[in-house]
Amino acid sequence: MRPNPFRFGLPIGLVLGSFAVPAAAATPAAVWQIPPGFTASQADIAPGSAFVGGLALAPNGDALVFDGEAVVRIAAGTRTELHRPPAGTWGSFLTLEPSGDSVLFGESMEGTIRRIPLAGGAPALVETIAGNFDLAFDAAGRAFVSAPVDMATNGVWLADLDPATSARLVATVPNASGPLAFLPSGDLLVATAGWKIPSDLLIFPRAALEAAIAGEPIGASAARILASGLPGAYGLAVDAAGRAFVSESAVGSILLVEPDGAVSTFAAPAEGIFAAPTYLVLRPGDRAFRAGAGPAAGELLFVSSDFATFNVLTRVIAELHFVRGEVNGDGRIDIADPVWILGALYGGLPLRIADAADVNDNGILELSDPIHLLNHLFRSGEPPAAPYPAPGPDPSLDELP
Repeated sequence: MRPNPFRFGLPIGLVLGSFAVPAAAATPAAVWQIPPGFTASQADIAPGSAFVGGLALAPNGDALVFDGEAVVRIAAGTRTELHRPPAGTWGSFLTLEPSGDSVLFGESMEGTIRRIPLAGGAPALVETIAGNFDLAFDAAGRAFVSAPVDMATNGVWLADLDPATSARLVATVPNASGPLAFLPSGDLLVATAGWKIPSDLLIFPRAALEAAIAGEPIGASAARILASGLPGAYGLAVDAAGRAFVSESAVGSILLVEPDGAVSTFAAPAEGIFAAPTYLVLRPGDRAFRAGAGPAAGELLFVSSDFATFNVLTRVIAELHFVRGEVNGDGRIDIADPVWILGALYGGLPLRIADAADVNDNGILELSDPIHLLNHLFRSGEPPAAPYPAPGPDPSLDELP
């Protein structure tokens, strides 16, 4: 169950009273400290007193948010309302469908899950699962929902998104509802609690999950513990390398959990600022979401609030770091690099990073670039322009990727 103002049916005053909410007049200019090698932007998405109830990414990168009153699409400062549920609805999640044409909106008061077309149109009821908390699709496009079995047990339910049939319980874990996500391997990652309660991250192997779908539900004994004792796990997302990003609202941080279980803090509120992160989504790229990996690593978005004065959406993108002149990706600069540039100029060879081949950094790929690099390698000529010899961002603005 993920009703925003009360995690376990607790009165809102009790939940908010557990936070030291500071008095502030406006959203701080920078709510979060983001690690070097990344850039971040933030935008207000709802009044500070609102309880945001879902976050997803449209295929073109627009943010999809339930702002406490309506499901809206946010693009370049504009907001388009997609669905306005009855007043008093507490959203649980927003999850983009594999087709990219619609988003699923769960709410935990009535347990309904509705399909909302991104192009506009009336939403359709597709499932009802009491207390639903989160939904994730596997690689086959099957929907799995995190929702309670009873007060002491959470369940993972296979939902066929047909209101005429009921979801099937396939796995159980102790404690309250938590988020879930699929790893690149097809294994299922489940957190054992979401809000201000110590949480474990469990991995259910793909084979065990398939056996449960074909037979009987499995318990936590069928999973292995990836990480234990996290302060909480409200949101969960996985990058292309299987690294898990976790939003926890107890301390207030974005955690990074490596495939070997090592846990570190990826981002924390700026000094003197209270901010509790809730919903989190990552658009995976073709590589790990690491510092310097560039836009091809995807982007990370998360919602945070002080529950009084701001609700902000933070969008994080990895900067592109490279060594100018290191073109073919073998980690060193030698005769193979100017030869590769010549092959790209005249033979159609692909370039991993075009800026790395712009040896003199004039913003144009031309014959002077391999000549510059050959002079440096064999005639003690000028070295490549920065970043060189250590990797770093491009110091100049040009249109080369």
